Amino acid sequence: MIDVEPTFTFLSVEDVLSLHEDAIDAWGGTHGIRDRGLLESAVGAAMNLALYDPAADLYDVAAAYAYHVAQNQPFSMATSARASRPRPRFCS
Repeated sequence: MIDVEPTFTFLSVEDVLSLHEDAIDAWGGTHGIRDRGLLESAVGAAMNLALYDPAADLYDVAAAYAYHVAQNQPFSMATSARASRPRPRFCS
């Protein structure tokens, strides 16, 4: 995880890939990533929001992870259900 501000600990691309692998192992689906650049963009969008929007809170950043992963669809089995996997981990 990447520490940027005392208030947030951000998920790295590797963290999200690990969560995706765990989800596939638990619930089935296709292993693999379709486009790493799309995943890097989605993960970076959450960090960007936290760093450049002083009003952003934990919920805004968690929503940014979920939204941008769903929007970019970087995984081989790209569904919006997979996009929710980073959110609970980030919020815990």
